[in-house]
Amino acid sequence: MNVFFRRALIVIAALTPGGGIAQAQTPAAPTAMTLEQAVRYALAHHPAVAGALARIDGARAARDLAAAARIPTLDAAAMVGGATGNVTAGSFFPMSGVPGSSGPVGTTSLGGAAWTTTAALVSTVPLTGFVRANRLTSARAAAEHAAESGADAIRLDVAYTAAAAYLRAMAAAAAQRATEAGVRRARTLLTRTDALVAQQLRPGADLSRARAELADAERDEANAQRQRAIAEAQLAEAVGSATPVAAMDTAVAAASPPLPASSADHPLIAEAKDAEVAAIRERDVAALGWWPRLDVVGALWARGSGIAVNGVVAPSMHDGLNPAVPNWALGLSVSWPLLGFPAISAESRRTDAAVAMANAGERAVENVVSSARRAADADAAGAAVVAQRARVALDAARIALDQAAARYDAGLSSVADVADAQRLLARAEAADAVAGIESLAAQLGVARAGGNLQALLALTKPGNAR
Repeated sequence: MNVFFRRALIVIAALTPGGGIAQAQTPAAPTAMTLEQAVRYALAHHPAVAGALARIDGARAARDLAAAARIPTLDAAAMVGGATGNVTAGSFFPMSGVPGSSGPVGTTSLGGAAWTTTAALVSTVPLTGFVRANRLTSARAAAEHAAESGADAIRLDVAYTAAAAYLRAMAAAAAQRATEAGVRRARTLLTRTDALVAQQLRPGADLSRARAELADAERDEANAQRQRAIAEAQLAEAVGSATPVAAMDTAVAAASPPLPASSADHPLIAEAKDAEVAAIRERDVAALGWWPRLDVVGALWARGSGIAVNGVVAPSMHDGLNPAVPNWALGLSVSWPLLGFPAISAESRRTDAAVAMANAGERAVENVVSSARRAADADAAGAAVVAQRARVALDAARIALDQAAARYDAGLSSVADVADAQRLLARAEAADAVAGIESLAAQLGVARAGGNLQALLALTKPGNAR
């Protein structure tokens, strides 16, 4: 009984106005946007654009890291320790870059010890490293340019995808409006036929046909509503919105074709070319593997010790805490990787393969862009013809319906002729509305295939969609 009571309380709490179930089932109101607003929103909020910008930041940081290798090193070091004085003048632990002390043996007793101190500035100037750093920086700069071109390509794709999704939502809305008009005509036909059948001016079969036509039109309307809901959900994904988005525009105007863009200006081609340049410069870096490493090394340091040169330990151990004895050293270091052939040869082959891959990738991208441009031009030309013929078909369907209705009213035809004419008009209305939208979408495709983001954005202006 207690278990049942607790479960009942949980169900009641969940179903109350403040409960979680009631709140979770409340859908968020869609945000209405124009075509231009949807594209601008996508460019500002889509995760793909944010990722592309992060890639640019990473490439820029890699370039700065490579450039930092051209700066000589300068390290500050200090040490305080206690040790015996059996080595002149007092032992101390090795310090990177600080020359070691040497000299005759002092005392041989382990009993005497004192403090020793060292403070040093150590610097290395990589002479051959400058050449490698310059080449690596140049390679990283080319990679940065490739990332920037890639970001431009992603912006273009995001803008086109958002615009195309918006036009699909517009087309779905137009198709829904056409089906709604078809339902209204079917209801009008049913009302007229019902009256005629009641007056025994038409057979009962006409009334059954009119009812079937209304049911068929209502089914088409429900399917159009479903397709519109799907299109608007896909529109929200395309613009990068977590909340539903609805298309505010309802019609498109005849837009002039976008300005042609040279295929060389396409950001995908620019990205491929920059990637090839980066690979070539990486190969130039690998060619330095056989070069000797030549460094200028220098150190300026001071030491203090509580043990004299003769090995006598100072009476007070703190006498060694003052690094008062200055020293300096300067040298030229040369090293050669005599046994580095396997690694250097493998790196050389790797970079050669990377250059070949980048070159092949560039040629493949050029082919893809060229084919996409031809396909987009053909699509735009065909869409314009379809839009013109859809208007002719719509006008013809309207005339056909008027004639069929007049013949039906005059008793010269059956209700089937009117029903067929109504369905033909509904299809023609939907096709005409969608044809204009598809024509604009085809022009957007031309702008995308040419890599012309500005032309694409110009096609989304309020004058083209309203």
